[in-house]
Amino acid sequence: MPFLSIIIPCYNVEGYLPCTLDSLSQLNCDEECEYIFVNDGSTDSTLSMIKTFVQHHPQAIVIDQSNQGVSAARNAALEQATGEYILCLDGDDFLHPNTISIIKKHIKSADMLIAPCIIIQEGKPSTLQPIQVAEGVYTIEQLYKTCNVFPTAPQIIYRNSIIQNHQIYFDPAIKSGEVYTFTVDFFNHANSIAVCHEGFYNYVMRSSSATHQPNYMADLTVLKILEHFVRVQHPWKENISFQLTALKMVLSFTYNKYIRNGLLEDKAIEVIENIFQDENFTNLLTSISTRQLDFKHRLYINFLRTMPVRLGYKISLRAVAFIKK
Repeated sequence: MPFLSIIIPCYNVEGYLPCTLDSLSQLNCDEECEYIFVNDGSTDSTLSMIKTFVQHHPQAIVIDQSNQGVSAARNAALEQATGEYILCLDGDDFLHPNTISIIKKHIKSADMLIAPCIIIQEGKPSTLQPIQVAEGVYTIEQLYKTCNVFPTAPQIIYRNSIIQNHQIYFDPAIKSGEVYTFTVDFFNHANSIAVCHEGFYNYVMRSSSATHQPNYMADLTVLKILEHFVRVQHPWKENISFQLTALKMVLSFTYNKYIRNGLLEDKAIEVIENIFQDENFTNLLTSISTRQLDFKHRLYINFLRTMPVRLGYKISLRAVAFIKK
């Protein structure tokens, strides 16, 4: 059994994939990995690049399928994964050569490892996205009690046996935030989580990616995250950090993203209104106890609660535009 299964869904990433493949070739302890590529209906030279890599790496396989989205691609790879742990790598990101030793150093016998990402932005120096939780091993309850908000840009390593034994998969209906939903499903069966501050995952931040650009129909699927969380029965669900993370997850892919892009068109406002009219969102927004929050989050929550949706959005839009000047 390999130590680590690295899952790489790829869709039209010919301009970025060489860097990803090169980082895999340079991994120390390469023999402890298996590489599972999923070509998700690419129409460029992505598949050809993957096949060339596979020819020189016997522990690599490629799954070639029609375009079904990143969640379906990861699910196809999970069905093939045999490693002790799982790492999901996007086809435009890359790993540090010492990734395996860093994971082994920190994960010990835990079911999961949370590590910071190294953010790569064009024209800017790389930066480590810090995790505001001390290094160590936690239960799920301890982790949520320790953090104000669940780490928003981490790399997560999952124990594969938990995924396989409990049939945990990514929800293809969720187009944004699906990783956090998958993680919460994993929490339902995990006992221990290790946290480290040593980065090994280089996240290439592209302004053109789906995370940063509006796609109104896809963006609205974040409401399915809340439908999902309503069904969570564990006591750690009542922690303020769980509730605040769920709220910020929905807003980051809609409200906040549209403000960053300066969107004032009717379709953007319609999506925002649909979010604020959703029963699960309304229940979550009104139930968060602001007494437990820091000043910034208390102000933010109270603003969202009291301000009419259209007016509040336009005020936020103008405030951000003024700050950018």
